[in-house]
Amino acid sequence: MPSCVHCNRAFVNREALHQHIASSSIAHPECTICDRSFGTPGALDDHYRGSAAHPNCSRCGKGFKNFMDHQEHRRSAHVPIPCGPCGGIMIDQSAQEAHFKSSPNHPACVPCERAFKDGDAYITVNRLKSPTFFSWI
Repeated sequence: MPSCVHCNRAFVNREALHQHIASSSIAHPECTICDRSFGTPGALDDHYRGSAAHPNCSRCGKGFKNFMDHQEHRRSAHVPIPCGPCGGIMIDQSAQEAHFKSSPNHPACVPCERAFKDGDAYITVNRLKSPTFFSWI
C-alpha cells in the first residue's frame, strides 16, 4: 500500500498518492523518472546522486534529474579558465586551488598551506595577515 513519505498517510493506490501530493500544501519533492516521492529536497538530491538512472557530475559528485540538467551544471559550474602563469592552459575553476598548489609557477605560503594565482595575490593576502612582515614591500 503506497504512503506519503512526508506525512506517512497511506493510500489505496499510487494514483491516490499522486493526487495527495499534487493537492498538498506541503512540499513533496518527487522524481518523475523513477516515479518516487521524497520527504525533503535533500532526500531527492540523495536519490539523484545514488541512482544509476540519473547522471552524476564526475567533478563534484552532484546528481541530476536528467542529462540536460547535468550539461547545464557542467557549463555553469565547471567553466574552464586560462592560467596565465602556466602559459594559458585551461583549468577547471573548481580545481583551481589544487592546480595552484601542484604547479611550480604559482607562489605558495607554506605555513598556511595555500597557493596563489600570482605574486600579487600572494602579497595581498599575506599583507593583510601580517602587515608588519610585509611593510617593506
